[in-house]
Amino acid sequence: MCVHEGCVANPNARKRMSVSAKSPPSPAAPAGGVPAIPSQKLTVVEANAMNDDEKRIKHLEMIQAVVTRLAGNSFSMKGWCITLVTALIALSAKDANWRYAGLALLPAIFFWGLDAYYLRQERLFRKLFDAVRTENKLRYFGMNTSNVADLVASWPRVLVSRTLIGFYLPVLLAVGAIIVYAVRHQPAPQTTTPASIVSRQ
Repeated sequence: MCVHEGCVANPNARKRMSVSAKSPPSPAAPAGGVPAIPSQKLTVVEANAMNDDEKRIKHLEMIQAVVTRLAGNSFSMKGWCITLVTALIALSAKDANWRYAGLALLPAIFFWGLDAYYLRQERLFRKLFDAVRTENKLRYFGMNTSNVADLVASWPRVLVSRTLIGFYLPVLLAVGAIIVYAVRHQPAPQTTTPASIVSRQ
């Protein structure tokens, strides 16, 4: 017996209700309110192209991480250079000894060469980034920069580049000026008169 009103008067309503009861429920809508759309099958060509894009993006992310780390190393080299040079100059002024100021030249020269090495490596990986981004026939996840070494200046040229000359050359000139000033104004050694000579006089 149908408990709904109008079922007896309209027999088609009972048929529609039975069909709706047998039909499967519609897929639940996600939190955004849009019903879920079944995924479409991709062709083999499209799947391979998507995989290549994912590999390329992952490879670029790896290279970008190396570039970021190398740029941070270059910044650290400059910071350590200034710290050590300032400490040695302060020690020279405290003890009135120009030799400590002369030692300040060593870290400046050392960090200059090391900074040039990191800067060249950074440029190599930037060229590798461009190669991975533009070329199609390339071995993914390779980090060898020998293929792009000809596109980057050598270490001696990077050493005298404007990026490094503008920082380390003023540091060396300042240290040299401090050494010259310390040598010229170094106090003369005091001569002590023996007590026996004083007693005779």
